[in-house]
Amino acid sequence: MRNNRLGYTMIEMIMTIAIGSVLVGGLVLFSQQIMLSAVKARNLSISLHLAIVEIERANVMDYSTLVAGTTDLPVTLNHPGFKARRIVSIVNIPPPPPPTGGGTAVSELRRIDIKVDLATGNFSNPLVQLTTYRNSYLLFSPEI
Repeated sequence: MRNNRLGYTMIEMIMTIAIGSVLVGGLVLFSQQIMLSAVKARNLSISLHLAIVEIERANVMDYSTLVAGTTDLPVTLNHPGFKARRIVSIVNIPPPPPPTGGGTAVSELRRIDIKVDLATGNFSNPLVQLTTYRNSYLLFSPEI
């Protein structure tokens, strides 16, 4: 007697659906992780760019306007999802002995920290933090 098999059994269909579901679910989770990583990389890139712009602004500011304290900065470049903060602190360093020939030693620096975070963040763990130092003049020794 001949066994005519015209289709799949119920067990075969259930196993195929189960294996297919696991594979599709894994692909969905993988693609979700890729999308989250892309968003995080985009946010880091934008915040680094904003921090570099603010560091450059601080480097060209008049030294006398860099008073110690915290300033919330307006975010430019059409990025409303981010916020920036400038923190200026005074760093007193012991003056070295005066250079020969009548030069002047630097004894005070201004430390400038630029922090950039998402608009929903609180700067406790910012996306980017850059630091630079400024002083009013750099005269270590006169020209000879």
